Parts: sequence; structure tokens; C-alpha cells
Amino acid sequence: SNISIEIGFTNFFTNPFSSSSNYSYGSSSNSDLNTFNSKLNIVSAGIKYSNTFSFGEPYIRAGLLFGNISFTYNHQNTNISSSSPAQTSEDETNYTGSLAIGGFGAFGIKEKVSPNFSFFVEGIVNLLQFNPARSELTKSTINGIDQLPNRKTYDKITEYGNSYSTNSSSDPNSPRKGIMEGVNFSSIGLQIGLIYDFTNHEISKK
Repeated sequence: SNISIEIGFTNFFTNPFSSSSNYSYGSSSNSDLNTFNSKLNIVSAGIKYSNTFSFGEPYIRAGLLFGNISFTYNHQNTNISSSSPAQTSEDETNYTGSLAIGGFGAFGIKEKVSPNFSFFVEGIVNLLQFNPARSELTKSTINGIDQLPNRKTYDKITEYGNSYSTNSSSDPNSPRKGIMEGVNFSSIGLQIGLIYDFTNHEISKK
């Protein structure tokens, strides 16, 4: 009566974030704009323990997270020089990888506001790291002119691993090799919401 198993699916709607810089040297000036945008879908599976008191139903939850993650990095550069026309370049790279596995833990309290509706508030910690296995250049322009057809596979695709040999072939028609670096998707947050219980309580009482 106090322990239950939970399985859930969460789609995170994330906002892109950007950083910019401006610098100059001699008669030239440069401005850079870097933008990151991520997609995050998570399946969670865990155990919940709860108990009922006069002030509500406190509970704890813990379990595993399975994340389908990808993110995009966009870099724009504008160069202005007194000796040559202004040039604007833009590159966009998409990073993908295998399923990310992590864990979560939460503590909260639930309070009934009607026979079928409950209000809850909880603090939650998610531990999740994404290890990209591959990146691909999906956009490359100079002054709006597409440069992607001119790029070889070696310049467009990188495959990441725990190690690689410096003697590896740099065949222009083969992907580049790189070292895998983890990207942290862990978080600490506060969740507030409503729960609707589909159980027909009048029938269950009878």
C-alpha cells in the first residue's frame, strides 16, 4: 500500500542560449555569435514510497533515467576589414550519440483537493551525462553562399571514441576521429503540478 512502481516519459522544451564576442586587430574587426540548442527526451523508471498523514502524503522517488539527447552548435563570424569586403560565415554542427543513462531522486508532498484531484510539490535531482559519438556539419555558408558541397567527409563528420591513433588516416572521404567529451545534462529543480486519479472512488468503496 506504500510502494509503487513508476514509468514516465518527459519531453523537455529547451531554449537556445548564446554567447557573443567582439574583437579587433589592426584595421580588421571580428564579431562571433555562438548558439547552442538541445533536444532532450527522457524515459524514467523508478520506485515511489509514500505514507499518509493528517497534513498530506509525503513521498520519496528514485530510479533510472534513459535519455535520447542531441544538440546543435551554430557559429557565426563577421569580419570587417578596410582592405577587403566584409565577410560573414556560418557553420552549424549537430551532435548525436547513444542512449544516455543516469538516475534521479525526489522528495515531495501530495495533498488531495478533491476525490480525484491532488496537488503536489517536490524537489528533484537528475543526474545525466551525454557522450556524443558523432558530429556532422549540416550548414556552412560564406556571405549566404552554400559551401557544404565543397566540404569533404573528413571536414564534415567526426566520430568520437575513448582514444584514437595519431597515425589514423586523414582520408578526405572518411570521417575525422576525435576524443569523446561528456556534456552535462544534470539538474536540480522544483516541480509543482496536479494529479488526476481516474479511479472511480464511489465504486471502489462499494
